[in-house]
Amino acid sequence: MCDRSDLVIQNILLVHDFSKPKNENLSLMHKLIVAFNTKLHFLQITSGDVVKEKHEAEAQMNIFANINGITNFECHLIHDKDVENRVVHFNQQNNMDIICIGTHGRGSFFHHSATEKLINHMFKPIISFHLKNA
Repeated sequence: MCDRSDLVIQNILLVHDFSKPKNENLSLMHKLIVAFNTKLHFLQITSGDVVKEKHEAEAQMNIFANINGITNFECHLIHDKDVENRVVHFNQQNNMDIICIGTHGRGSFFHHSATEKLINHMFKPIISFHLKNA
């Protein structure tokens, strides 16, 4: 949506459900991490109790990082039911350079996924990747 030729990528936000860690196709993100020596921020948004889920979520994020060959990362768990607004708010607080979010590719004319909403409403570069089916 705008000229980003001066973009320096220091922080990438990966919004994901880490509850069932598996290998994902993150090759573009790995290239950015290597090229810019970037830190990755894992963000899981839950509608449950953050205090109760924090340790389990962080353990799952660590497993995900290990499976996907990621070493430089921070874990974030936030309680909210509105993924789009929470991602926007998290970005405002932490000023991420790029947002990375998975999609199942099920959006349609009548149903828009959180990924589609973010792409249409955020003023940040967004990388979407197709999530593997369980």
